Amino acid sequence: MTACRWANFNNPSRFHGSPCDVITDRHGVLDSAIQQLRFPTMNHSIAHKLSLLPGTCSLGVLLLTMLLGCGAPEGPAKFDVSGNVTYQGKPVPTGTVTFYPNTEKGTSGPTAQAKIVDGKYDTRSEFSKPTIAGNLIIVVDGFEAPRPNEEVPTPLFKPFQMEFEMPAESKILNIDVPSMK
Repeated sequence: MTACRWANFNNPSRFHGSPCDVITDRHGVLDSAIQQLRFPTMNHSIAHKLSLLPGTCSLGVLLLTMLLGCGAPEGPAKFDVSGNVTYQGKPVPTGTVTFYPNTEKGTSGPTAQAKIVDGKYDTRSEFSKPTIAGNLIIVVDGFEAPRPNEEVPTPLFKPFQMEFEMPAESKILNIDVPSMK
């Protein structure tokens, strides 16, 4: 009997009255006082239109997001850089290569970074970002291979800094960090 009453509620052509008239609890007892508070009487066509509103709004937000997202990429063009990083003739086990625009020499734009893994870095790898063309300051941070249960890796050297003129193309740049005494 409950299923029939729910079918009436879901079938507008057979529905007469408010939702509270057709909803019953598990035992088949009409609980109209509580249901009246939850589903006040309203015209079914209005209730149907209101039920479509959340889906319509979601579709509108999705379309607006797609339209605003379609356009030219913001900022200057970006290029990939990859290569090897060595220190004292050996590959740097882990670290980062960070590319800062040299604002003193007229280069502006976002900072880029690549992780060093087993002596190699690539701005196309996970958690890395490509760099811009122009005069850059490159900072290399190198660390010993992580040891079990070691929270902070041991630095191999103080952060190494160098200037580099990045061309407007992807590039392989090998970095040999000099011994610092």
